[in-house]
Amino acid sequence: MIEEIRKEFDKIQLKSTDYPIIKLNCTANSYQSTSAISKKLYLDIKKYRIIKWEKVPKSNQKYVKKREKKINFWVRFGITLFLSLAIVLGIPNWMDFPAFITGDYIVCEGKVISYHYPDKNNLGWKEVELQNKETGEVITVDLFDCPTIYEEEILIVKYLKYTKHGVLIERGDSE
Repeated sequence: MIEEIRKEFDKIQLKSTDYPIIKLNCTANSYQSTSAISKKLYLDIKKYRIIKWEKVPKSNQKYVKKREKKINFWVRFGITLFLSLAIVLGIPNWMDFPAFITGDYIVCEGKVISYHYPDKNNLGWKEVELQNKETGEVITVDLFDCPTIYEEEILIVKYLKYTKHGVLIERGDSE
């Protein structure tokens, strides 16, 4: 069975002219091969024509043919900007999704160090800094649908690990 897998792997293996194989050890060679892969991918994407003047209606072909490079640059730029924003803003939510589904929230009891009402109407959500009673670390949590809170008040909150969105479970006494 192992021999069959090796034969299949040998058939699929990349040629030296394709993407160089990344070495697992942290040496200059692995850095160079990783940067070579990145450069090759960048150049492949840069060469690809998203908007092709041949596919445009005849009435606009002359205009698009003259400006094809600029149009493709701005289309690539827009796609890259959209994807990077989606990744940066979406990753914490994606990472919290399993905890949200299973109800595996983090429960923290702590003293309010500071609070901020981004919503001027004092409705919606509040940004609260809590000092964890057990570990002493300071945690910033966005509490939703929360009544007025005060500094030095003890709160028990339940929140998601990555986005830090949570709810107030119980209020304790002030110290």
